Amino acid sequence: MRKGDDKLRSIPVRRLFNEPDLNLRAEYSLFDRTSGRPLCMGNGEVCKRVTQDGMQSLVCPAPDQCEFGQSGYCKPYGRLNVVIDQDDELGTFIFRTTGFNSIRTLAARLHYYHAVSGGFLA
Repeated sequence: MRKGDDKLRSIPVRRLFNEPDLNLRAEYSLFDRTSGRPLCMGNGEVCKRVTQDGMQSLVCPAPDQCEFGQSGYCKPYGRLNVVIDQDDELGTFIFRTTGFNSIRTLAARLHYYHAVSGGFLA
């Protein structure tokens, strides 16, 4: 941003890790709508679900094929971790999204930048 210019023109964003999958974490999640606590989290193959017997690892056939996830509240949940600016190395920003297209686009871009940078994503 230039001096005397009140408009934000760019935001300096850096990734934390060189591996794309460490910067963007995505999974299916089902949250309790009252408490906001996660009830089930999985990757489409296996999940960890809260049951009457406690936390259990179960088969996760994805939301559209899972009886538990058919409630309509099981969604993809993505978190992109970045550092904004250079001032605070430990201060990170987490972009959260439940949009499948956003998660897919972010993952594709991170893998693209990883490839063209020779593995130096951070």
